[in-house]
Amino acid sequence: MVSAFAGTLDTPRVGLDDDYFALGGTSLGATTVVTALSQSLGRPVPVQWIFTHPTPGSLARRLLDSPLIDDSFDAVLLLHESGPGDPLFCVHPAAGLAWCFAGLARRIDDRPVYGLQSPLLTDPDREIGTLADLAAAHIDSIRAIRPHGPYHLLGYSVGGQIAHEIAAQLTAEGEVVASLTMLDTHLQDRTPTAETVAAEIEAASPGSVPQHRDVLRSAFSRTIGFATGHRPTARPAADLVFFESADAVAARMPEPVEVWQPHIDGHIVTHRLDVTHRDMTGPHALDQITPVLTDHLRKGLS
Repeated sequence: MVSAFAGTLDTPRVGLDDDYFALGGTSLGATTVVTALSQSLGRPVPVQWIFTHPTPGSLARRLLDSPLIDDSFDAVLLLHESGPGDPLFCVHPAAGLAWCFAGLARRIDDRPVYGLQSPLLTDPDREIGTLADLAAAHIDSIRAIRPHGPYHLLGYSVGGQIAHEIAAQLTAEGEVVASLTMLDTHLQDRTPTAETVAAEIEAASPGSVPQHRDVLRSAFSRTIGFATGHRPTARPAADLVFFESADAVAARMPEPVEVWQPHIDGHIVTHRLDVTHRDMTGPHALDQITPVLTDHLRKGLS
């Protein structure tokens, strides 16, 4: 186990409790680690497990606890399980996976963090025809964990649109949405090219097997279709913190305040990051995001 970790790191020794990413590990390197482990163990090791269990010791325990279960596509991932604060629910980007938030969850130590994944990954035939339907499915998952607010929501890319709709529906039900955070979310107005879809899926699920890619591609296309056809119709009562990528600035995308203020009954604060859209959940982005987000969450009634 430790030799597989050390094989992609510039260090001669890795301890059982050493965090792979804290030692400089990357998403691409994580794919190499799980490939080596799969070969040595003679069984598949889902690449996302190294994101949620980044030390050799915790990953070994994960393998022992459920050696035959792959929960890659579960509707909810528990990314951080402890802390006195109200939970943070992180909504998936278009491909539907939420384990890209594992790095963020490791830095949020004062509350549980859950990743919400697309129900289309486990049930492609589920009757979901709009982004509002998708948000309602996520609310079912949220309420199973926390029946009542206050709620903290974060979404990445299209996940920000979904998080906004979740906030709108919860507000309409009389619940309090204490905070809303978006990572480079822009209202969709066109269908992406096949090349863009392939690149986004690779970013969301490096090293995934072909049958998984087919499911991810289908979820991606349907989710983008929902987002393209959706325009917010309600104004949830929540303050919004928006993290904007360098790509959006270079492309002269509309200012986040201009886009979202008509749809938010609260204040909006924008923070521009010197990272690309694809790197919004990477270590350099998280160095900039974490202190701002932590303050935002603590001000949001919890």
